[in-house]
Amino acid sequence: MQARNERIYWIDMVRGMCMAAILWFHSEAYYADDLLTPYSMYVNTVLGCFFFISGYLLYPVRWHARQKYRAVLRWLLLPYVLFTLAMMVVKVLAHYQDATWQTELTDILTGRASWFVAALIVAQCVMVGVLSLSKGSTGSVALLFVSSIIMTGVAGNEFSPWYIEANPWSVHEALVGIACMCLGYAYHVKEERLWQHRRAVMAVSAMVLVAVKYLVYIGDLWMTFAPVRVSNLLLFFADILSGSVLICMVMRMLPRIGILEWTGRHCIVYYFICGAVPMSVSWAVYRMGMSAENYPNVAVVFVLSWIASTIVAWAVYRYTRIVR
Repeated sequence: MQARNERIYWIDMVRGMCMAAILWFHSEAYYADDLLTPYSMYVNTVLGCFFFISGYLLYPVRWHARQKYRAVLRWLLLPYVLFTLAMMVVKVLAHYQDATWQTELTDILTGRASWFVAALIVAQCVMVGVLSLSKGSTGSVALLFVSSIIMTGVAGNEFSPWYIEANPWSVHEALVGIACMCLGYAYHVKEERLWQHRRAVMAVSAMVLVAVKYLVYIGDLWMTFAPVRVSNLLLFFADILSGSVLICMVMRMLPRIGILEWTGRHCIVYYFICGAVPMSVSWAVYRMGMSAENYPNVAVVFVLSWIASTIVAWAVYRYTRIVR
């Protein structure tokens, strides 16, 4: 039981750290009206890490597919519908970017209202189906990994000459997510052996991550997760794999950090509001006369956004049963 509790706490810390990075990204985007920290330096890495952890948690296959599909419907699809419907009302009444009932409802039905959750739903369904049918066969996971990368490169990547523009329920991002989930599943299979050599594994992961970031930076390469706009798929997945392994091992070594753990345990609510809250905080800070030209002010917006998001998440969990 102790090992299980330890595993749960560091997984929550991984998610919490990744969620904090996403809040920082949106704080910069809305407050400074620009990305002061390049997207490819961290955003694609932490987004991939979310899917990596989702795949990690599917091992070992001691669950029934029906149970997992019910969980996806109850704890992902239903919150998606309820949260996006609530945001639709706010957007239309506030005339946000000329939002209309028809366009917002269409976005909800086609999964565009929250691309990450839509992609996670699709990726979870595919991964659960493959693992259930193959009874957790690593060969099937390897085949799924290769297939998802090929399909991403051919039809899902905007730089491909065969790119398919239609993207219902963020299937392009889901293909990338499936590959990341396969990596997370494979990591869990070999986790204890890797943990025995953690210093070497972390050193190699850090060197690979730094090398990839350097190549991306000097080459001015695209590494965008959503929409999928990737100049080099090999570097893209090397980035996510090395970054995810490094983050997981570092968090497993650290003592418990309450705010990261709590954020990670409730990250689904944070994700639904991680755009609206920084946007609102940025507007309020601007009204107070704090200029975006002073870069440390971005940190102020980030901290205020994290606090406000935490209050909203606490209220949702305290007074509703929408999420768990």
